[in-house]
Amino acid sequence: MNKLFPDPLLPQEGDATSMNLGGGQGNGPVAEFSQPVSSAAGSQCQPEFVPVGAMEAMLAKRHEQIFKWGHTLEADASRPLREFAVDLRSLAAAILEDVQFHKPVDQLERHTVKLGAMAMAFFDRLQTERGKS
Repeated sequence: MNKLFPDPLLPQEGDATSMNLGGGQGNGPVAEFSQPVSSAAGSQCQPEFVPVGAMEAMLAKRHEQIFKWGHTLEADASRPLREFAVDLRSLAAAILEDVQFHKPVDQLERHTVKLGAMAMAFFDRLQTERGKS
């Protein structure tokens, strides 16, 4: 292992709580990470949780795109890449406008989650193009 970086933190074998990612949803600290982590610069930090709320929301939106609206890998494969790029740009512009005009946070969150899910769909489309799906 490269000695410039500390060894990775690994869950303890047989520890049922070791797979708890925290969720970032008020689940509290993850107990198995009670030892401080040393960085390459020598400073220490205390990880408390892994914020997965955004990932969960974006995956749920991507699931909805596929199963509710029919945006499957096969359906997306016939869609030109430029259309994905235009949609991504439009969503990013909507977020910029929301911020500029001080729109409510819930609207910003909805647009951001949709942008993340659209980025996942674009990545899936690129992977399909390369034959990796």
